[in-house]
Amino acid sequence: MLNSQDIISAEKNRSDYVLTAALLLLEDEEEKEKEKELEELKDLHRRQRTLWSREWLLRRHDFGEYDKLLEELHSEDPEGYKNYLRVTPDLFHEMVERLTPYLKKKKTFMRDPLEVGLKLAITLRFLATGNSYQSL
Repeated sequence: MLNSQDIISAEKNRSDYVLTAALLLLEDEEEKEKEKELEELKDLHRRQRTLWSREWLLRRHDFGEYDKLLEELHSEDPEGYKNYLRVTPDLFHEMVERLTPYLKKKKTFMRDPLEVGLKLAITLRFLATGNSYQSL
């Protein structure tokens, strides 16, 4: 037969087991929440790195110097074109044709590459003015 102390001891052991199980469950939930927060931070960090170029840079075909100014100078003022890049339009196009196999990059799903003519125009403008890259 069980005496009262055995019953009290059994009840105490049972309550200890219940408390231990509850603490383990709480710790498990906290660990899952921490893992979830860590994954969210990793996702946020990944999302922040996906920005390859600024929005205003993506509009360079609409408002950019290479696409607009050089076309206008070529058609309206060839002497101004030569003054701007220090080469004639014909020489510029010949240089683009010759350099294309070396400078052309493949289009990827991430972004479109810069055109060879744009790269050459920036380089020639830099050499012509001596300005910093940022001021170009």
